[in-house]
Amino acid sequence: MEIDFYSDWIAHLKTELTAFGYDTTQMQTPESVAHTFLNLTKRLVRPIPRSVLRAQNFSCPPDLFAGLTEVERKISAGEDLSPHLSKLLRNPTFNDPLLNDWGIHHVHLGTTVDSDGFVDRTGPVLFARFDNANAYLLDVLPHGSWSLQRLVKELHDNWPASISRYRLNGVIGLATPVSDKDVAVLRKGNVNTMVDLGGGIVYAPIGGGYSTSGISTDVVIQSDWCARRIHQMQQAIVQNIGAIEREATAKGIDFPEHPRFELLIDSSELYAVEVNCMVTVPLGEM
Repeated sequence: MEIDFYSDWIAHLKTELTAFGYDTTQMQTPESVAHTFLNLTKRLVRPIPRSVLRAQNFSCPPDLFAGLTEVERKISAGEDLSPHLSKLLRNPTFNDPLLNDWGIHHVHLGTTVDSDGFVDRTGPVLFARFDNANAYLLDVLPHGSWSLQRLVKELHDNWPASISRYRLNGVIGLATPVSDKDVAVLRKGNVNTMVDLGGGIVYAPIGGGYSTSGISTDVVIQSDWCARRIHQMQQAIVQNIGAIEREATAKGIDFPEHPRFELLIDSSELYAVEVNCMVTVPLGEM
């Protein structure tokens, strides 16, 4: 039997990355392809309808109202926000420290789409966190306000339940206070920090943190999980090949003596396809 689902998965990711505009020939290992794809997925905002929630202290300069209104409309409608995100999306090796640390995106509020597909850049940008149900709009602040711990405080003050799993229960506080400047400096060294809001309220990295290479810890964990999941799917085909052949034969299908299976990915659903007789076996979701 010929079967290598992991290689099939990596080939699929390469196709997706190429379609986005990335040069996959520079990615030396299958792992680097997986990391790049999953990092891109993390950096994008999945286009699904969400409720728009503003923090109590939210403010926006009047000259950016039109851009904010359009972004909120797109969020509610589940439209693509990519034109409003950082142009560094075009850089496959970029790791977003704000996103990886606190799970917060910065969104430009321009209203004109330039020839490169991005809206015109704005000085102040919208800081927001997204989950599958809501968009939590924290504030509109100057571009570069990446290490302001008040952003985490806004999340805690307004929607503590949304980040409760990142709170370090039982931790009174940090032995050494960490300033916003410290956060910026430590991020450059890929050093994870906790956010101490005082009063026994301490948060671990809401974005999952980053590894010593700077890549998102979430990305590394997800890549490893996907590899294991795909291996399990492959083993299920190998171990059940007899039953698959008998079922195909019972349906009048001429099952080959030396089958060759490939992994087919249709949205989030995965299938094993025997390429000679086109027998298809559902594998479930990734």
